[in-house]
Amino acid sequence: MNRSLNVFFVRARAHIEPVLAELGFQLFEDLHTPAAFGSAYSTYSRRHTDVRLIWDGKEGALLAVCRTTSGWLDVERDARGLPKNSPYDTEHTDERIERLAAAIRAVFGGSSGQ
Repeated sequence: MNRSLNVFFVRARAHIEPVLAELGFQLFEDLHTPAAFGSAYSTYSRRHTDVRLIWDGKEGALLAVCRTTSGWLDVERDARGLPKNSPYDTEHTDERIERLAAAIRAVFGGSSGQ
């Protein structure tokens, strides 16, 4: 069993973490589960808001979700007005990382919570 983090997730996290920091988020939690297809997530928090950057190892998908009173909301689907059941973006490129960073900026850029 490969116990290392997915290289694409590591690259994406290195790019998106500073975006989240600029928006007032701080790293709260990291979890990596090698036995679950290498899935991993990092959770970032700011006043009353949690954002989780997720690597879904089974789907090969990178996504960001935000905790709401009714559960977790897909940040990118919300920012782009996509249906909840739309397929995950499984592209593993720098452009994919930037699209996700742009969605995070769009959803959380209005107020840093500070």
